[in-house]
Amino acid sequence: MGKVMSATDVRVHFGEVMRHVVERNEPVVVEKSGTPQVVVISFADFERWQQASQLADFESTLAQILAFGNSIYNRNEGHALPAPEEMIRQTRRGSVCIPVGH
Repeated sequence: MGKVMSATDVRVHFGEVMRHVVERNEPVVVEKSGTPQVVVISFADFERWQQASQLADFESTLAQILAFGNSIYNRNEGHALPAPEEMIRQTRRGSVCIPVGH
């Protein structure tokens, strides 16, 4: 979990806390009245966390898109939708027919 300190101790010794976090590559958990409130981490750790979070968001979005595509495919009894170009052509003619299930 990392080092645990009170908010008061962190305020008084902030320079030491920064040095600890960076040199030991270990987070510091800051408590208020014995309850964890925040975590101090290095900027490098923060950047890695952001990149991992963005990747997870991308993977989640991709999984949702694939699931949606599969649901359309299944609702259409295994028939894929027409090619986008054909759908655009039909829309321009006013005769688009997009099967969306029964």
